[in-house]
Amino acid sequence: MTLLRRLLVAATFATCALQADAATETSTLIVQVQINGTCAVNGNTLDFGQATVEQATFGFGRPQTTIKVACTNGTPFQVGIDDGSNAQAGQRRMKNESSEDYVNYELFKNRVGSDRFGDAVAAERVSGVGRGIHILSIPVYGELRGGQVGAPAGLYIDNAVITVYF
Repeated sequence: MTLLRRLLVAATFATCALQADAATETSTLIVQVQINGTCAVNGNTLDFGQATVEQATFGFGRPQTTIKVACTNGTPFQVGIDDGSNAQAGQRRMKNESSEDYVNYELFKNRVGSDRFGDAVAAERVSGVGRGIHILSIPVYGELRGGQVGAPAGLYIDNAVITVYF
């Protein structure tokens, strides 16, 4: 192949390459996600253990458990606990599994028992702000009310509903 012929072939390829890139068309790919403010809650068991007659008479200490809350980062929330399935006139009560007998109890936001943990009004709830993947632990303190020596032996249970408002 002569030098002239080689130059013509090279020029032809170069011209084809330029012609291939000479026209273009563009568009936009939209990439999106909608992240909603959400929360999840998980309650545990608050176990008073085995109460004696003396504890039923004078009251029982304040056992503690926690409520786990996870909310989208920056989402404000409130957690409330209702009065349970056996409440009467705003008094929380655990029911004996074997009879129609009840034992009064209360739930608090603090260990000293001065700040009721409820759901009737916003002031009884715990407020916070979600931290994404960081799960928040909210303490719950229980108190078995004294003066209940007439309660017969047995297992007493109540179910209180935890609600997260966000």
